[in-house]
Amino acid sequence: MNTDIATGFLGLVIAFCAWLTARNFPLQSLENGLGAGFFPLLIIGLIALLSLTSIAVGLAKSGRARPVTLVRKGTPQAATLLLSLVVFTFLFGQVGLLVPVIILIVGLMFVLGASLLSAAAVGTIAGGAVYGLFVHVLQMPLP
Repeated sequence: MNTDIATGFLGLVIAFCAWLTARNFPLQSLENGLGAGFFPLLIIGLIALLSLTSIAVGLAKSGRARPVTLVRKGTPQAATLLLSLVVFTFLFGQVGLLVPVIILIVGLMFVLGASLLSAAAVGTIAGGAVYGLFVHVLQMPLP
């Protein structure tokens, strides 16, 4: 199995887990607004499509690609990034949007090499901007 195929399968797993979370979100007609389920399902569809494309590319070049090794130089960082997304998903259901977004951004920036102070500053500003975008601009009630 090459890296394109492995990446595609990981994307499909992530899309499936996201679908399990979002499958009960309400969808509405265009007259009433699209509903809370439209954008999550759109993103899930895009992730699944890109994952399937990655698998197809991997199968097309299966003889030329290098095999997947389980432990590489960036494996701990990738595992931390995946764990950050899992924590974000769990916290979102428990405390709403603002705190998980800030924690996610700070954690991701810190893992990617930013200082804790700059990660905290950017995370707080970006988290507030995301919250403001959804609540005030898009007028979507958030927990």
